[in-house]
Amino acid sequence: MDIITQRFIAIGNRLLAELRKINVTLTQIQQQVKAVAGQPKPEKKEDSPPQEVIASVSFPASVETKRDTTEKNKQRRDRWRLFVEVLTLIAVVGYGLVAYHQWKTMNQTYSEIAKQTPKIAETARAATQANIDARDRFRQEERPYLWLSDLGHPDFLQRPEWKKEEGGYVVWDWHFTNYGKSPAYHVTFRQGMIAGEQVSAKNRTYSILIKGSPCPPTKDEWDTAFYKDKISHAKFEQLMDTEDAVIIYGKVYYDDSYGTTYETGFCLNHLRSGAISYCKEGNYIK
Repeated sequence: MDIITQRFIAIGNRLLAELRKINVTLTQIQQQVKAVAGQPKPEKKEDSPPQEVIASVSFPASVETKRDTTEKNKQRRDRWRLFVEVLTLIAVVGYGLVAYHQWKTMNQTYSEIAKQTPKIAETARAATQANIDARDRFRQEERPYLWLSDLGHPDFLQRPEWKKEEGGYVVWDWHFTNYGKSPAYHVTFRQGMIAGEQVSAKNRTYSILIKGSPCPPTKDEWDTAFYKDKISHAKFEQLMDTEDAVIIYGKVYYDDSYGTTYETGFCLNHLRSGAISYCKEGNYIK
């Protein structure tokens, strides 16, 4: 029970007490009226108009004051309630406007992002490709490059203990070096030689895979290619006097420091003049 209700109950109790007092007073007045009516009536000298008896009830001033105060408090509370409701409505409307503005801004931002997304993706791809290209260029600039450094020439190999009629072998020493900026690792190579009338790219056969040593820049490496069959010295002289009668070829495999494998291929032929030329095919670095 709140304080306002308690006050209303107290005021009601006081009103009841006052009404009881008024009732007692009225009862006494009625008794007096009846007593007067029972007495003999005096002679009427003149007819006088009937007099009206008016009973009035008046409340104490304290009750009226408390009632006015209660009414004013109620009005004040109603005004404050209305004021709070108006403020709440204004806050709700303001929040709705702010939410709408944020929603509109987010939609505009999303639209701009949707428009910019392809350009951003394209820029990202371009940047990624640029990084890849820069990395590849760096590796290409720093990678090892193995290539021939001394072309050599064909020779006739016949050991002293062999009989002259047994003949000998056609041999060809070839040299290669690293022209790059970084060492070549896991160097291996294959080679072969064709001599005589069978000179053709289709007839090329390679030796087994030969393991080499790491090749830092400018280091000279070499190996010897052998013709598979023995020939006489006279046959050798005949080959030397024939254009493109002796050809050597080979493939060199090697890795860089990143583990990327590269390959060098070469092909040389002997001219009648004694010069060495490159074949039309089979010379490359990749």
